[in-house]
Amino acid sequence: MVLLTLVLIPGLMLSDYYLTLVAEKLRQESQSHRPIRLERYELNPKFQKDVAQLRWVNWRHLSATAGITLLMAFLAYGYVLGVSPVPFLGILGFYSVLFGVIIGRHMQSILTFSDALKHPRLDIDQDQKPMVSEIELLRLTQSSNIALLPPFGLSAVMTHHEFMIGGFGGILMLIVIIFIWIQRCQLKQRKAARR
Repeated sequence: MVLLTLVLIPGLMLSDYYLTLVAEKLRQESQSHRPIRLERYELNPKFQKDVAQLRWVNWRHLSATAGITLLMAFLAYGYVLGVSPVPFLGILGFYSVLFGVIIGRHMQSILTFSDALKHPRLDIDQDQKPMVSEIELLRLTQSSNIALLPPFGLSAVMTHHEFMIGGFGGILMLIVIIFIWIQRCQLKQRKAARR
């Protein structure tokens, strides 16, 4: 279990970041071939600048990955020894589902942007393309997250398994995080409107 944790957690976290960069690069290349434009791809305000600049080495992200991996390895070791004071499988489910959903979204974006490059829409007037704002993208993402509540909630209730309960918690955490980002974005828009 310790070895699995040492591979799974950094694998998920690093996949999240590097798939983000791949999707951002494809987004930048495909913008002129798509009927709509995205204001930005990365939703996390802490990483937006790094992702827009396609920074392949991000020390803040690597530090977080190392920290969470070490914490999870410590919890896994306690779980194996039977002395873990926390529900390790629940926390593992939390991170697995949280990053699994995020990685799934990156894969969807990569396929969408790749398709736009393979099948460009040359009939699009570049000046008339609507822009999907950051807040619109956040709201769209939030509705997708909310759609995951019933299957994960039912699975958690029906199985009573701590991994599924943790996974449901991961979905709830995504919803809370996106809610906070929406509030920040709205605040930023209100401040800009007052100027």
